[in-house]
Amino acid sequence: KIRLCIKEFNKWDIASHYEYIDAEQTIASVEYQYAGKYDRLVNHGSKIILIDFKTSSGIFAEHKIQVGGAYRQALAEWRDIKIDGIDLVRFGKDGSFEHLLITKKSELDDHLGQFIRNLQTAKYRETYEARKYPVRVKADPKVDGTQTEGSDKPENGTSSV
Repeated sequence: KIRLCIKEFNKWDIASHYEYIDAEQTIASVEYQYAGKYDRLVNHGSKIILIDFKTSSGIFAEHKIQVGGAYRQALAEWRDIKIDGIDLVRFGKDGSFEHLLITKKSELDDHLGQFIRNLQTAKYRETYEARKYPVRVKADPKVDGTQTEGSDKPENGTSSV
């Protein structure tokens, strides 16, 4: 199975006509405060393509968000490189091989937008999960059960709001 996967990769590598720029470079976004390491950067004609290799059961939205959003943004900030497309290359544990090339700017921009929303959600959680609210339990005559002060939910799980 692995030999078939390698054979398919080699066919893809030759057929893609990519010209190697570099690989395995650490990049960062100062604006959004994250860093990562991309797999490969190539030229394809006049376009710069960012390649990411995956060993998963499929190509998922998270991969598009990571590469088309986060890595693309970090390359623009860190190295002043405009990425024209991404190619997600998957090596399946079952010997399968596939790739997904995305060059449509609006789709790449959608992945960046989703990445930024994901970052905002993560920061929101960090902020609010770290807060310690004073908790005092008292009887709430309007709700069957008790009300926890500093919370909008009674202890029995029904909302009083």
